[in-house]
Amino acid sequence: ASFLPPTFALHTASPALPHTLLARCPALITRSSAYLAAPTNGYAHAGLPKRFVHLVGPPLNLALDARGSGGRGRWVRSGCWPNAEVRAFVCLGEGGRRARRKRDGDAGGKEGRVGRDGERVREVDGGDGEDECRTHFGTFATRALKEREEIVIGWEWDDANAVHRVREVAGVHGVGRLPSASTPAQCHVIAQLANILHTLGSSECACTPASSISTAAAPAPPSVPPL
Repeated sequence: ASFLPPTFALHTASPALPHTLLARCPALITRSSAYLAAPTNGYAHAGLPKRFVHLVGPPLNLALDARGSGGRGRWVRSGCWPNAEVRAFVCLGEGGRRARRKRDGDAGGKEGRVGRDGERVREVDGGDGEDECRTHFGTFATRALKEREEIVIGWEWDDANAVHRVREVAGVHGVGRLPSASTPAQCHVIAQLANILHTLGSSECACTPASSISTAAAPAPPSVPPL
């Protein structure tokens, strides 16, 4: 009997609005060109990054590799009907937060805003360049999510991958049906698509059961409240 490893996914613990930060994505950050060129990553054959790896396009052109380390955001699966995306966001460092509190304070900046218990919070100038703005990466909702809904990001197919030519071989009105008379070029594309389906059949695809590349139902995943 065949044995498949357990499948993990990430769900929301409560409803989330669009653009909500669902999970941070700590990872080893390298140049995307270095990731694509490494033969061990198999990008030229697969046409998409490996599991736990995300590619960030221009102007950053980075590869986020969470295979060796990462947070709970690494368990987000890819699917054909995404409801989230991985993107960068900027946070102020401690020095930047102190500068903002000083600008928002009163008494010429000597005394800051009122604390939670009513006392005045004195602001201290930060050193030059101390903890400047830093760029982070996270998974954000692209639409409203329901409670316990799986967080799904889109596939990161290479622009030249055969998956973009499905309509060319299936036809707009015959999706899922092979054309009766195939040209050699169409036969080549069909063979490439068959390899893609075979690859996705053993991957953790988050497509719905109605999809031809859906996988078995996953066990109860860890819940993630919006951050």
